[in-house]
Amino acid sequence: MNDMFTSLTESEKQKIHIRFQKTGPRSITLVEGLEDDLDLKRISKAMKRTFNCACVILKNKAGEDIIQLQGDHRTNVRDWLIQQEIVTEKDAKEQIVLHGY
Repeated sequence: MNDMFTSLTESEKQKIHIRFQKTGPRSITLVEGLEDDLDLKRISKAMKRTFNCACVILKNKAGEDIIQLQGDHRTNVRDWLIQQEIVTEKDAKEQIVLHGY
């Protein structure tokens, strides 16, 4: 589980990584790489309401913020980021990376 907190290389920092992890009966979705100027508290609160799940903000080893959602919400998060205009539809293919099965 510690490998999810590894720091990203300089070339990957502009990308938004959406990861899915399953440990036993539980699963989580991690969102990392969002711009520093975004209000992550507001974003996590909105995701919590939209996806009806638990949501927290964590720090990785490099001190960067990661949003953790309960459940598998990879495609929902991608679509939500586009809908909220955090990422444009045009840039989404290059900027958003989905990890997991």
